[in-house]
Amino acid sequence: MLFFKKQVEAVSFHPHFEVNDSVRLADGDKGYSTRVEDVEGEFLWLASPIVQGVPVRFDNGDLLKIISGARTGYHAFRAKVVGQKLRPLAQVKLEPVAALGDEERRYYARVPAVFKVYGRNLDAEPDSEEALPQEMITRDVSGGGLQVVLDRHHMPKMGQRVELDFELPGGGAIRCESVVAWTSQMEQPMQKTARMAICFTHLREVDRDTVIRYVFARQAQLRREGRI
Repeated sequence: MLFFKKQVEAVSFHPHFEVNDSVRLADGDKGYSTRVEDVEGEFLWLASPIVQGVPVRFDNGDLLKIISGARTGYHAFRAKVVGQKLRPLAQVKLEPVAALGDEERRYYARVPAVFKVYGRNLDAEPDSEEALPQEMITRDVSGGGLQVVLDRHHMPKMGQRVELDFELPGGGAIRCESVVAWTSQMEQPMQKTARMAICFTHLREVDRDTVIRYVFARQAQLRREGRI
């Protein structure tokens, strides 16, 4: 297993990464889905996001937010751009510099939760089966997105846009646009299913506040029940 060492310990978080792990990169109000290309000591190489066929360029010294749904759980931290290369594959080299603050961490706090979500693949061919609304069941939820289980036959691909419709337990109907951050196939006895992590990309702040309030209430409930 590859992992960050000195710098990670300095900022008190311990994300573990492997090549091809999916991550979400945020630059201001712009968000991109990408993947790990290499881990080089305390540095992380990510594939440069592609927009309209062109790699996104960053300036050395830019501070980016990195959100990961790695195998060890979710991680959110800041990283500084320290290098880039265009060949043979466009990549950006990052140095982790700080864990997110309390206000930002609440955005990514997640809790286990089970409710129905309906998702429509916005990048599928309009008349295809993949474009039809698909029922999903959540495994967890945060202010930044959901993890769901679904039939993998028409599962969206990483980086594709999905329109979500769901109602939080206790009320709060929400519709928003999201992007698939990563997928992980798994087998069940009767049917083939998959896990999928979805990051909200176009969510009204009033709706995000509703989700965060639900997360806090769910955390309190789980604590009372002695489950966390």
